[in-house]
Amino acid sequence: MDKDHSTFKLAMRPGLYIGLISVALSLVLWATISDLQLRSKLGYIVLAIVAFMFYKFTVSYRETNMGGEITYGESFKFQTSMTVVYSLISAIYSYLLFAVLDPGMVENIREMAAEEMYKQNMAEEQIEAAIEMQAMFMTPEFMTISTVFVTFLTGVLLALIVSFFTKKEITTFD
Repeated sequence: MDKDHSTFKLAMRPGLYIGLISVALSLVLWATISDLQLRSKLGYIVLAIVAFMFYKFTVSYRETNMGGEITYGESFKFQTSMTVVYSLISAIYSYLLFAVLDPGMVENIREMAAEEMYKQNMAEEQIEAAIEMQAMFMTPEFMTISTVFVTFLTGVLLALIVSFFTKKEITTFD
């Protein structure tokens, strides 16, 4: 088993691929579907694809670099390292989306939230206060920062689950 390697260094390329593929899929959704709620629901398909890529890249890492065996912790560490790169790429995409490609999306999200509050029969002054509060946090910069945290948290949760399926410990009796 080759332990003389940097897990993060080996995870950078797969993390880059995962990030680029998820951005490409998100761009396709953004370009083809105007309904934000539908686009959000279809985002779960992107998440499933990311989970599948976590699995495939970790199995490849296990077979190529770990001599065919990997502990749960090593698998989790590798996938978390991929998640760091994936999160950074998602953050760059998020900023470009909200600041350059579709700056009106932030306003659309606010309007959708206001509609939901109206459906819940909230008082007009409560809705206005909520919208004012949202306005402070609905900037491209804040949304980019929140994307880093949400993507990283999601990646860690996926890593916790996928590591269960990728671990392969060979026990030998000496």
